[in-house]
Amino acid sequence: MLAAVPEEVVNGWLEQIPLRRLAQPAEIAAVVAFLGSAQSSYITGQVIAVDGGSSHP
Repeated sequence: MLAAVPEEVVNGWLEQIPLRRLAQPAEIAAVVAFLGSAQSSYITGQVIAVDGGSSHP
């Protein structure tokens, strides 16, 4: 997905992410799997940021 994105653009993104790395697909998939499971049945109306801390003030 990022093959066409210039390296300097990706490096600029990484500077904005506190963990200093992009997410692995498995990290995103784990959240999706959790939200689609019975374990999340009592969660309603939430925004769950899977962004390496980028949205933390």
